[in-house]
Amino acid sequence: MTKYTLIIFTSALLVTTGVNADKIKGTRPVPFPSHKVATGTCPPTTAQFDLDINNVRARILNGGDMWWDNISQTNYYEVPIGSNKNSLYTGAIWIGGYDGTGALKVAGQTYRQTGSNDFWAGPISKDPGTGVTSVSNETCSKYDRFWIITKAEVEAFANGGEATAAIKDWPGNGNFINGTERQDLAPFFDADADGVYDYTKGDYPGYLITGDYTVDANVNKPVC
Repeated sequence: MTKYTLIIFTSALLVTTGVNADKIKGTRPVPFPSHKVATGTCPPTTAQFDLDINNVRARILNGGDMWWDNISQTNYYEVPIGSNKNSLYTGAIWIGGYDGTGALKVAGQTYRQTGSNDFWAGPISKDPGTGVTSVSNETCSKYDRFWIITKAEVEAFANGGEATAAIKDWPGNGNFINGTERQDLAPFFDADADGVYDYTKGDYPGYLITGDYTVDANVNKPVC
């Protein structure tokens, strides 16, 4: 049986969100007793797909959560495939840290109950003049998807083959020309070292570690 290695890249992740703890044990003070939550203006993400390799079917969503269908509340981490036996219900990205004032900031997707979402699709934009960060509905809609590519097609292209649709469409850069989005999004091999992804100049999706199957998603967390 052929086994495959999977790599999932989540790029352009901004984790400075706004949940302040009342009290935590330890030496770092948390000066704000209230719980403030940063919310986004974009609609909740809808993109999802099933990873079905190595006899495991695991559903991935583009909102920081995984292994379930958030609409039907059904778990999708089936092992082995076809058995209708799911070993996990759901999981999500949780990231926390302290800001400059010592306040604890946490981004943690839960069950999307009552419209509560902690992650949205797309890279954050930053106004070069004011420094204000934001993400538009247009950007959210554009990035509410996954980019999927295999090691085999990258190797074929690197050895002189034709560029596949996945290679042409790889989200190597944000809209950085006007200085608003990150230049570096999904990792890529930069043939001419100019920092701009362009497959016509020999650039192609990069692998940080050895793998056979790569999935990229761009998500953000608005600042509180």
